[in-house]
Amino acid sequence: MDLETRPVGRDELYAYILSTRRVFGDPTDEASVRLEASIVERANSRTLAAFDRGDIVGTLTCHYFDMNVPGGRLALAGVSDVTTKATHRRRGVMSQLMERALTEAKEEGQPLAALWASESGIYGRFGFGMAMLQENWTIDRKDTAFALEDDSRGEIRFVEPFEAAGAFAGVYDRACRLRPGMIDRNDLLWEVALLDTDEFRQGASAFYHAVYEEAGRVDGYALYRLDGRGQQLRVGELVPATDAAYSALWRFCFGIDLMNTFRADNQPMDAPLPWMLRAPRQLRRATGEEFWLRIVDVEAALAGRGYATEDRLTLEIRDPLCPWNDGVIELEGGPDRAVCRRSGRDADLTMTIADLAGAYLGAVDFSTLARAGRVAERTEGALRRADAMFVTDMKPWCIVQF
Repeated sequence: MDLETRPVGRDELYAYILSTRRVFGDPTDEASVRLEASIVERANSRTLAAFDRGDIVGTLTCHYFDMNVPGGRLALAGVSDVTTKATHRRRGVMSQLMERALTEAKEEGQPLAALWASESGIYGRFGFGMAMLQENWTIDRKDTAFALEDDSRGEIRFVEPFEAAGAFAGVYDRACRLRPGMIDRNDLLWEVALLDTDEFRQGASAFYHAVYEEAGRVDGYALYRLDGRGQQLRVGELVPATDAAYSALWRFCFGIDLMNTFRADNQPMDAPLPWMLRAPRQLRRATGEEFWLRIVDVEAALAGRGYATEDRLTLEIRDPLCPWNDGVIELEGGPDRAVCRRSGRDADLTMTIADLAGAYLGAVDFSTLARAGRVAERTEGALRRADAMFVTDMKPWCIVQF
């Protein structure tokens, strides 16, 4: 099939967004489409589409982000709006768009790409690996008692919607630096995070905006909705910069009147709340893997992060889609520096680019991947050494959905 794959012009953005929304089953009223088109235009994102005789049959957007990686930050291509029109499935539309997007990401100096996968079986063939796990929580009011008394010394207050971005941003920035996977938020990303249209409310209330303050400083915030019909509080974001703020904000949410259940999606795997509850078994926890990472430029990505221990490893990477990554590389790194170069030495470990992506942020260690049959150890002890190098203090987590 002869398709034209190219960037989308400004005058084509409305049709582009309309096409993506029809595939996902999202609202297609004019106001919703124009709002999203305006956001994409102001973000200066790379929007690609596949055209069949002038008709948009496939879409893909790459946003410009900076993401926290162990020991630093790197440029990230945030991939979204990946769609294929139902009439053009299994004709290579997505492959053409993805190959072009990854090539352009490398040319733009983005060594990493990531996406939120609606289906887990799609993106492995494009070199994406599941790079973090997260939990969705539900708990009943009767089970929200804490095991220990509250010893926080601060207080919680509400802020108005127009104040929220300014009140939240400092906390978010402090928390962002602590975790691999967190994405920096500029003014536009805060606007998106705080959007409060009927489409986003899904029958619940407008957002409530609360902050935790101690010694005159905002140390945490909570963004939540109330579903009066279902008597459920839905946490949108709860971001602490201190342990005291984390405890106080959860106690505050659990104390909201007239709510029978509390729901919080996309929580980090190492979150302490399950260990704080008197009856932790009553916290219903469902694990997901929606965030997938793609290493676009393996040398830049490995040289751009820090490592827990000083060591040197040679890695054989298989990457048929991005041939510039394919081959043996030598990694020498530690907490303060890292160098990555092509090597003629025998490999200590062999893996695909997707498997390296799984371990890159610290979601899984190489030994686990080896037991899963995904990584091969060629030098005795290399798995143990790689695990020690790539381990992170905190599990990766991201709350910016794109």
